[in-house]
Amino acid sequence: MKLISVIIGALFLQSGIAFAAATPNLVGTWDAVSGYWSATGTESNPAPAEQFQKPVHQKLIIAAQQEKTFNGNTFLYNSQSRFIAGVIGADGKSIILSSDNGSSAGSVNQDNSQISICGASILSTRNFAFCTVFKRAK
Repeated sequence: MKLISVIIGALFLQSGIAFAAATPNLVGTWDAVSGYWSATGTESNPAPAEQFQKPVHQKLIIAAQQEKTFNGNTFLYNSQSRFIAGVIGADGKSIILSSDNGSSAGSVNQDNSQISICGASILSTRNFAFCTVFKRAK
């Protein structure tokens, strides 16, 4: 009985490995091609609401990648830079990013030429949400 359990377990393990998605190479420069964002103040820091139909990020640079982990910088519309840390999901397409002031989630398209992310701030002075689509720079 134990032998049958071991064989079945090995078969499940092999099938999981066989269906694991390839990890895309994300290293390089990515330019924003579209996006939008919204911001408000907070209870303790009132500010007028703002809505924009343009990307808050202008560029994403992924400087280093090791298997499903990566890091780099994003550059905002006002030229500010933010460090990012990121991971690629087991499906090889979903991604999670973390920065100083928030986090975002998104995906890489089928041919690995675009990254789409949406995120929100974790600031106590400003509520902020955004979506940006990046295309690999040539």
